[in-house]
Amino acid sequence: KNVLSRQGKVIYLVPLRALAQEKYEDFREKYKHFGIKVNQSTGDFDSQDLWLKDSDIIISTNEKVDSLIRHRASWLNEVTLIIADEVHLIGDSHRGTTLEIVLVRLKSLKPHMRFLALSATIPNAIEIANWLGAVAIVSEWRPVPLKEGIYYGGTATFKDGSMRWIEERTKNDTTNLVIDTMSEGGQALVFVSTRKSTEG
Repeated sequence: KNVLSRQGKVIYLVPLRALAQEKYEDFREKYKHFGIKVNQSTGDFDSQDLWLKDSDIIISTNEKVDSLIRHRASWLNEVTLIIADEVHLIGDSHRGTTLEIVLVRLKSLKPHMRFLALSATIPNAIEIANWLGAVAIVSEWRPVPLKEGIYYGGTATFKDGSMRWIEERTKNDTTNLVIDTMSEGGQALVFVSTRKSTEG
């Protein structure tokens, strides 16, 4: 709402440059019809990126925003909303520290700034929300229904009590499950414990 009425900027924090590029392309396309200027800043850590002053939505890596704060980019005072994507990385030993520092610095820069933290896998959402002075909103909505169950002896038994016989087309149970799912027009995601397990 603030962006549409030109009352503030949005910073969309991401952990990786590739994700920044993906979000930039997506947002630029979605919001160009509203006259919203979307830009990304992921490079040169030794600048204020003054050219971003005319942007409405800035997509940036955590490290770049950390640099912008340290260089006192003047336009940061115009930011009214921070969206932190992949916020579960706050517990990551490599990238989490920078994200945490950025969020703390932004909170101290503008105490009334709004924060929206996004994660599909965060186990401590309420704790993070309390730390940000926010409310945790948890949703179980999925764009594609997820069926959970156990496969044993040629039969898949699902959480809802339904059962399905799986045709044995190969000697590998996982492959049989994937083939069965795909033959019904479904999708499958297979998790394995090692990179080597993905071969063959």
